[in-house]
Amino acid sequence: MPEEREADFRACCALFLFVFAVYLFSAYPALAPRDSADLALAAVRLGVAHPPGYPLYALLGRLWLRLLPLGNPAYRLNLLSAVAGAAACVVLYCAARRWASRGAALAAALALAWSAPLWKFSLLCEMYSLHALFIALLVLLSEGAADSLRRRTSLSAFLFGLGLVNHQSLILFLPAWLWLWSAELGRHAVDWRPAAKRAAWFFAGGLSLYAFVWLRLGDFRLALAVVTRREYGTFTLFGGFARPLGLGRSAALLWHACSGAVAACGALAAFLAACGAWDLSKRSKASAQGLGLGALVCGPIFLLATRFDLSEWVARSVLESAFSAPAVFLCLLAAAGLEFLGRFEGRVVVPLALLTGLAPLLLHAGAMDHREDFSAYDYLRDLRRELPPGGAVLVGGDTALFGLRYLEEVSPRSAPLTVLSARETPEPGWAALYRAKTRVFALGLPIDVLRLWGFAEGKRAPQPQGLVQEYLPESPGIGHERAAWKLSVLRWGPALASGESYAHDVRLSYAFAHYLSARLEELSGPGEPIEHDRWARLLDPEDYRLAPDR
Repeated sequence: MPEEREADFRACCALFLFVFAVYLFSAYPALAPRDSADLALAAVRLGVAHPPGYPLYALLGRLWLRLLPLGNPAYRLNLLSAVAGAAACVVLYCAARRWASRGAALAAALALAWSAPLWKFSLLCEMYSLHALFIALLVLLSEGAADSLRRRTSLSAFLFGLGLVNHQSLILFLPAWLWLWSAELGRHAVDWRPAAKRAAWFFAGGLSLYAFVWLRLGDFRLALAVVTRREYGTFTLFGGFARPLGLGRSAALLWHACSGAVAACGALAAFLAACGAWDLSKRSKASAQGLGLGALVCGPIFLLATRFDLSEWVARSVLESAFSAPAVFLCLLAAAGLEFLGRFEGRVVVPLALLTGLAPLLLHAGAMDHREDFSAYDYLRDLRRELPPGGAVLVGGDTALFGLRYLEEVSPRSAPLTVLSARETPEPGWAALYRAKTRVFALGLPIDVLRLWGFAEGKRAPQPQGLVQEYLPESPGIGHERAAWKLSVLRWGPALASGESYAHDVRLSYAFAHYLSARLEELSGPGEPIEHDRWARLLDPEDYRLAPDR
């Protein structure tokens, strides 16, 4: 029916433009905290990011920067995420149209657009909105006409391999993907063995992009360590947050998985998804089972596998991206739920669809406004002011580490700053900088680590004030002034005011610097560093609960 297809095409175009416009309005104007700068640097250099390397993002990002040459690279890459997020909503609409009306599918797509995980990660340099797009595409391709079966099988397998290169958590969708395709092949009475052989070749083709990591690093063992995430524990999301999985922690993780999925898209969407799962199990049993299996494995089972201690706010914030995939499945089922209720009482469908599509927008709009969020940029500017060209700095903390490396690439100074990770740098390499009489600094490292790296040697080291600590093994000479608090005023946007997790990460960096200065003042002389303790508590009261007399 040409008229039907034309109407769907117009709906897809309007949906994409509307969602992209909102993402564009609320996107970060520059770098975002945490890993954003590392992904941006990989795209700028066409290099390898932190494990597992993210070569697909580096290649797409480099191409995108060439196609969009205006503006700072970080902002342009933020727009790439916005395009991927809006495209994921369009693909979900097309998938939902198989069992729902146009209005129900639009409502479900908008619910996904304003869901907390997709909206947040469509505003910054990350791969998570692209991850949601891959999942939606794989669901869409798993059902269709018999004459397109061969093309869909090959394309779906290729996209699955490519999606694993984008984000390895896509492997969690494998059981649901195989379930959907086994039902599709059975529906068309096709022998699965030739299809499986063809799919295996295309799957390997997409996965082969990991060879890019080896080619760029030039060391197969190092590339293997990067791709297998050996630094983080390979089969663990992040070993630093993993704890033994007892009954209490299992219950907490399961509750967090369920409540987080509901909070991501709204309670109404969750209710409609339950109705849709029940109805779809009668109309299209394989689809219902596949979507349910995907939601179960990518949601509760994945969170159980992380074994995270949810009492730590950093662990909770790391898991925010884990709700992108469950949100896709929930919104697809919500479209079926709206269609189901419409068959019983048509008059309630329109208001329910409006609430489903717009309630998350009103609910999350305040927290997603990052138009004036320069928190990471201001922090990195403060750091660069204290770190002279030609020096070296040993860094603890991803925002500072990745951000300084990014700025040294896109905004070089007279002499490059050597930025090293305290987690990765061997001690002999750091000692060589001492011998070369390079001005060396530490950033974001507690006192015990400062001592481990030799920063506690000498009477004048480490300096007790400032965002960074300089190593002064002897009395300072000309050019080695005492570190000072040379701070800009952080531009106070909605994210900093609301305590949003990424903005909180920047506030914690300043709070830790004050806390460290207080402890260093205690070591360097008499008196209590009351003022620094007060600032630490003011900036981050959750992590610095100090005694009332401080």
